[in-house]
Amino acid sequence: MCVRCNTVTAIVVGLLFATTLMGQVVAPKSSVRLSTETRAITQQINYQGFLRDSNDSAVTDTLDMTFSIYDVPSGGTPLWSETLTVGVDRGLFNVILGSVNSISPSVFTGADRWVQLQIGAQILSPRTKITSMAYAYRAYKSDTADYALAS
Repeated sequence: MCVRCNTVTAIVVGLLFATTLMGQVVAPKSSVRLSTETRAITQQINYQGFLRDSNDSAVTDTLDMTFSIYDVPSGGTPLWSETLTVGVDRGLFNVILGSVNSISPSVFTGADRWVQLQIGAQILSPRTKITSMAYAYRAYKSDTADYALAS
C-alpha cells in the first residue's frame, strides 16, 4: 500500500512539475507582448521591363511612361495610375510604382491585378499580370489585427 502511495504521489508531483514547466516554456508571460505600434509599409512596387523598337532594336532614351493598375486583363477603368519620366538603357528600365502617387492598399483585394504601360499615345499590350511578390503588399493588413491572444 505504501509503495502504491509513493507511486501515486510521484506521478502527481511529476504532473505538477511538467505542467509548471510547460507553462513556462510554452507561454511565459514575459515573452507575450501585445504591441500597439504601427509600422509604415511601403506603398510601392518595383517594376522592371525591356523595350524594343519596331525594328526589334533595344531602346536607349528617356521616355514619359504611364503605368496603370487594372482589375481586368483588357478594357476596364484603372484602379491606380501615375506617369514617370524613365531612363531606358539598352532596352532595360526599372521604376518604383507608387513613387509619385502612393498605391492604396484597397487596390489589392486578393483578386488578380494587371499593370498597363503606356508610352506617349501607344499602349503596350498585353498587360502584365501582377504576381505574388506584389501581393505581399497585402500583408499591410497584418499590422492592423483586431484581436490578439491574451496572456
